[in-house]
Amino acid sequence: MRKITRTALTATVVAASAAAFAVVPASAAPITFTVTPGGAVSGTNTQPLRALNTAKGVAAVCSGSTASGTLLSGSGLSGTNIAQLNTVGATGCVTTGGLATTITATNLPWHFNATGYSAGVTTGNLTGVKATAVIGNPASPQCTVTVGASGGGGATITGKHTNSTHRLGVTGSNLVVLTATGPGCGTLASPGDPITLAGEYLLSPAQTITSP
Repeated sequence: MRKITRTALTATVVAASAAAFAVVPASAAPITFTVTPGGAVSGTNTQPLRALNTAKGVAAVCSGSTASGTLLSGSGLSGTNIAQLNTVGATGCVTTGGLATTITATNLPWHFNATGYSAGVTTGNLTGVKATAVIGNPASPQCTVTVGASGGGGATITGKHTNSTHRLGVTGSNLVVLTATGPGCGTLASPGDPITLAGEYLLSPAQTITSP
């Protein structure tokens, strides 16, 4: 009787263990990427670059924007720091009210990390984003603003590369005003104001990113 009981108990444990293994999925393999051709790359905006202070309802719109950097090349790439932006420029910038504005990217290089891929579209994030905006006459500006991540570091914004158009889109809503100095800042910007960003760049030479 004991032997029968032990046999039944053993069979029950084995069956339970097998069931447990059956319902616990194996860890997914890390996603990897392939970049062609990679190397030096430049980008020109395909739409105005926009930065909106949602707390004040004030926007800075730049008719022109360029960027340059490098992409890794090859296959089996992890996606981490798959690309970096060494320069980012903006021209023809105007802030609400018709105030000429000079925007300067800081904390360069910024890095792009690929985290997902579907149907020719690579998604990820751009890290280290900071900038300074001088609103009004540079000799006597209405307000000088710095933006970045809450706490003072570089912000992380969303990036998306589309193979069919060879464009890199960037959007961000975790940027905040870090400092705001000048006589006109009361209506333009205050520390802690949230900033949303939107832009899109056509890359040259054209790049193709796939996974794996």
